Amino acid sequence: MYGFFVEVFSRMRKFLQIAPYLLVVLLLLTNLALVWQNISLKRVLDASAPRKIASGDYLVDFVSTLPDGSGKGIRFSEAEVKHVLFFFRSDCKFCHAQVPLWKELHRRLDPNKYSVVLVTPESNSSEVHEFLSSNSIENWKVVHVGLNDLVEARINETPTTVVVNQRSLVEQVWVGRWNTEQIDAVEKAFSIDLPEI
Repeated sequence: MYGFFVEVFSRMRKFLQIAPYLLVVLLLLTNLALVWQNISLKRVLDASAPRKIASGDYLVDFVSTLPDGSGKGIRFSEAEVKHVLFFFRSDCKFCHAQVPLWKELHRRLDPNKYSVVLVTPESNSSEVHEFLSSNSIENWKVVHVGLNDLVEARINETPTTVVVNQRSLVEQVWVGRWNTEQIDAVEKAFSIDLPEI
């Protein structure tokens, strides 16, 4: 019986000598499986992420209403000028911060070449009016679009600035509050100089 225990202990000792190596191999295989799982999940998530509007996309005509409730449509394909669209929400602090740059761009654009339009998904006309009056832009053209229109246009955040040509083709897109690089791109796109604000 004593010999049986000696043999079992001897085999266990041999196993214990190679056990750390087996553990390392097991951990390595587990890590490889996790890396593969992460790569697969990233592919699935990237494929299902909403695509943002980009230059070269076509923008569908908006069926919109003015803040006073009257109907109006923006038909890019029938326009004689390019449209510069400023997408905003009245509760967006970055939109408020962006307004001075939008105002300066609006002031410098040739109205024979560009039509500037503020676009909002908000239906509460008092909030929209407060945004316009607090920023001294009450006389700008403003349209309300439904959330479905924004989804179809792939506008995922505000503020967003979009330039659409007469063939409904998106020429430029600037998402968010403009940083120095975006201001340089805007100046280049419109051949203007914007002051530091």
